Amino acid sequence: MSTSLIKQHGDGVVWLRLNRPDVLNAIDRPLGLELTAAIEQARIDPKVRVIVLTGEGRAFCSGDDIEGLRAYLAGDLDSERAAVDPHDHNALYLRAAIAMVQCPKPIIAAINGVCFGAGAELACAADIRCMARSAKIGSGLVKIGEVGHAAFLGAVVGATRAFEIYASGRAVAADEALTIGLTHHVYDDGDFQDSVTQLAQRLAQMPTRVIGLQKELRNACEGRSLVERALLQEEAHRRCFAEMEDAREGALAFLEKRKPQFTGR
Repeated sequence: MSTSLIKQHGDGVVWLRLNRPDVLNAIDRPLGLELTAAIEQARIDPKVRVIVLTGEGRAFCSGDDIEGLRAYLAGDLDSERAAVDPHDHNALYLRAAIAMVQCPKPIIAAINGVCFGAGAELACAADIRCMARSAKIGSGLVKIGEVGHAAFLGAVVGATRAFEIYASGRAVAADEALTIGLTHHVYDDGDFQDSVTQLAQRLAQMPTRVIGLQKELRNACEGRSLVERALLQEEAHRRCFAEMEDAREGALAFLEKRKPQFTGR
């Protein structure tokens, strides 16, 4: 059984822990494939209402595996250390990030430490980002002559700021990340695990299927005109009440002046 990804379930939350601490949780082929599969499995698991992605040890994810990069440059695309799909040779971190964006469940990135390159893109694919106060997030790709960070990082902080972070190759500390919207919460290191756990558990009690529809609406609105966005929102509003039990429960609870009992359905 692979140990490169640890999965922990409880209270409607699944924790996905990147578990290659000796290489700062760098992504190789087994980890990349397993992470994508775990996200897809959580997508269809009715017991899972929230996903938390984090790393073991002192890193969230330092990017692609260095030995995998060495193999890639040598033309050895079949190496297990190369973080590319064995069939089409596409980047596995992008596949996992796309799965995160398309997953109809809220995803928290718990950035516990070093977060660079592909790791930063995975963090930006999450819906909510939390950082430990000592954590740093950045690119580093320019230092090895590679492009990137125009997609997910750019979607979070804007194209101009993402370009500056990429081109400078610098690390963004937690306080600056909070200021520029790169993270939503910063917690002291000693409180980080408990704080993220409490956030995830609170979120798991929310109408998470409705939140999934909101994610779908967010993605569909990207690049659309204001009128098109309004029409998409109207359609989503109709679907919400037609398809989701929690929407009706929330409305009834409001009218009856009681606390709603959401089930994620």
